[in-house]
Amino acid sequence: EVVRHTVQSLWGEYSSPEFDELLIRLSRDRRFHHEVIYFALSPMRTKSVAVCRRLVEELDDPDWNSSGRAAWGLTFGVPEEAKGLVEKGLLKALAEETHPYTRQQEFRALRRVATEKSREYLKSVIESETEAAPFQRLALRVLSELDARR
Repeated sequence: EVVRHTVQSLWGEYSSPEFDELLIRLSRDRRFHHEVIYFALSPMRTKSVAVCRRLVEELDDPDWNSSGRAAWGLTFGVPEEAKGLVEKGLLKALAEETHPYTRQQEFRALRRVATEKSREYLKSVIESETEAAPFQRLALRVLSELDARR
């Protein structure tokens, strides 16, 4: 209980690279996994590359409470040096994601990190006859913003 309450109190705080590593290790412990992802790593206002890498890994979690929260966490605080790995992870996750909330958060996160590497995927979503309209609109928005940066 002490660990759970301590982790929950970390909401939005940035610690240090050393503490990030401890939190990342704790996030791999199934007893504390959800709390660490939800309350400590995802809401960090400024994330380290290591935290971003862990959140990208979490996108594979079949529990949308964790994968969706990880995707939400990638919508802000991603440092420049982590944007490439986040973009790559999001493109992989988006192609496989079926949960609407998680997928929406993944598109929101992609908006922040998209480069030309995202263009082909975004176009495929927009042009798909089977893609849901809300996701086509999200893809169009990301693509439009990418075009505006050219």
